[in-house]
Amino acid sequence: MSDDINFDGFRFCNHQGSSAPIGAGGLPKWPHKRITWRVISPLPQFTLDAYRDAIREAFERWATVCGIDPVEVVENNTRANIEFKLIREMPGGKLAECYLPYPGISPVDSLDCNVDAAEGKAWTISDNPPSNRLDLVRVLTHELGHGLGVSHLGEQSGALMAPFYSAKIGWPQAGDIAEVVARYGQPDPNRGKPAKIPTTPAGVGSLLAVLQDGGRMVVTIGSGVVVRFPDGREVVA
Repeated sequence: MSDDINFDGFRFCNHQGSSAPIGAGGLPKWPHKRITWRVISPLPQFTLDAYRDAIREAFERWATVCGIDPVEVVENNTRANIEFKLIREMPGGKLAECYLPYPGISPVDSLDCNVDAAEGKAWTISDNPPSNRLDLVRVLTHELGHGLGVSHLGEQSGALMAPFYSAKIGWPQAGDIAEVVARYGQPDPNRGKPAKIPTTPAGVGSLLAVLQDGGRMVVTIGSGVVVRFPDGREVVA
């Protein structure tokens, strides 16, 4: 079927067609920024690693524009906030689905993100997908927008969260960004960067005094000795 079909303009999912109203609990959103996820059932068209990489990329497209911190859960007995599963609809029908965080949702609750396996060989992973293929990352990024609390924006909004798939829109646009920033704030500029360990200037006290102060690990660097404390401080003695 996919060889002679143009997926541009296909509806992503059966979600409501306009932005979710602000209720008594405020905007639909998670009460935390560390959003956990795990794969329950991957699409058989891809290796598990390729499927997980597609999910990571989809999350990253949101994390670069708002304050979420996506973390994969690999333990089988641990629930995640968003769990990826499969559905099987009619080919050319609903592409995927993900539910919005509901009022009162907690950090230990889960939502399903379901991808339609019936699309078969139409699924691909590509920055420039042909019209008869569906870019998995674009679809996942749209559905994760729902998982973060954003409903469909307007049909003519030009947003990633518009109701219809477009091979030309794969990243959050201005309207999408405004929605997620309203929920999770600006992105953390230090996310993913290694933490800096504060260092005490050289020549502070004797080695014995430093050790008595709680230093534990001693590392020899050149002609000096570095003592590291449990809180991350380093003293050259």
